[in-house]
Amino acid sequence: MTNRLTLARKILFILIPSIVFITSLALYAQSIEGYEGGFDANFDYVIVMAISLIWVGFGVFLVVKPNEDTFNAKLLSVVVTGAIFGFYSLGLFFKGLAKHKEFSGIQIYLYAGLVGVAILAYSIVLYFENKKK
Repeated sequence: MTNRLTLARKILFILIPSIVFITSLALYAQSIEGYEGGFDANFDYVIVMAISLIWVGFGVFLVVKPNEDTFNAKLLSVVVTGAIFGFYSLGLFFKGLAKHKEFSGIQIYLYAGLVGVAILAYSIVLYFENKKK
């Protein structure tokens, strides 16, 4: 029974990010607006697609290598997710500040960036604690 639950958990690591990826792809396709001389699209969906692909890769690793130690793979997924999420959000925040946008409109990017950097810092500390053991 526990093997089935473990396999179901591993498949969820593939299924949920896949759904997020497909949804982000559809929303990105809908956000493309063409105009004379080029096009414009919402890049936020590309970031969500990249993060979901990272977690799909982790889920595939769990299914393909069931007996391996997954700490390093999980840590790599969390570090890359935190870095992309944190630095992209902080970049949008500082870009908005440089363009003199209203703070209440861009503060969500500050908070999201701080959460991403906190995830990144925590996972680095966790890596060094595990390395000591």
